[in-house]
Amino acid sequence: MTCTATRADGQPCRAMSNLVDGLCQAHHPGRAAEARARRAAGGHASALRTLESVPASELPGALETIDDCKRWLPWIATAVLTGRIHPLRAAQANTAVRAVLNQLESEASMGKRIKALERITASKAK
Repeated sequence: MTCTATRADGQPCRAMSNLVDGLCQAHHPGRAAEARARRAAGGHASALRTLESVPASELPGALETIDDCKRWLPWIATAVLTGRIHPLRAAQANTAVRAVLNQLESEASMGKRIKALERITASKAK
């Protein structure tokens, strides 16, 4: 069932109602404080869009090798702890660095397996 309330812009609310009185949680008068808290918390997502970026000259360098990734991860942690970057931005950076690290480790592992197979093949050819 859709909420029976009207939004501030005059349009009907399109949220689903899970309450007996036909109102969604945002429009239920007994949950006004809760709704305000949820709206305030929503500011975290919009804050990410407006956060300043760290200048490239302050970053720990390229992100091309496993060692590069191992250098970036503690840099991210230090940047959060010193207030240089927002924790949510750090979570995004950490995810990106770990994705690169996983890819590089996978490629390195594959390279080792290929070399082992080549050695086996070469020894059988003799």
